[in-house]
Amino acid sequence: MKKILILAGGGGHTGYAKILAEELQGRAELSFLAPEDDPLSEELLREYGPVDQLIKPRHPTTPTWRWSLRFPKAFYDSIGKIKRDLDYVVSTGSNFCISPSIIAWLKGISVINLESADRFTRASSTAKILQPFSKITALHWEEQEKILKGRVFGPFLPRRKVEPWNGGYVLIAGGTYG
Repeated sequence: MKKILILAGGGGHTGYAKILAEELQGRAELSFLAPEDDPLSEELLREYGPVDQLIKPRHPTTPTWRWSLRFPKAFYDSIGKIKRDLDYVVSTGSNFCISPSIIAWLKGISVINLESADRFTRASSTAKILQPFSKITALHWEEQEKILKGRVFGPFLPRRKVEPWNGGYVLIAGGTYG
């Protein structure tokens, strides 16, 4: 059974990690790396495999000076967190994924680079940075092939919690893929 480490960068990136875990459960030995200040990611993923933690170098409001201190620490700490017995490391697109992905590549582990679903006009910085180190860049939509070299595997959608039915009305739910 293949050993896969999924890097859950928090928020929607953890959502992608959970979607992948749902699909791979029972077909691979899964483990996760999540931001150390993100208890929700651990809660969502621990049913699929062990969850370890790493500092997230940059949050949306992190000043550059703080990022410049956190990034080397994340890089250094990644050395001990990325074990050589892994077959794959999957980046879910957050800046959190950069350090462990590059360390995995340096250790000869295949990196899979996942672009975010909402990227159509330009690639995310993380996807662009990791593309040269990645075995493959997984895309959600054909339109993304214009902004990154990759292969369309998506869209990556969570499993349904409720089966759809015709109740004679239209239900609109914000914040979902429908």
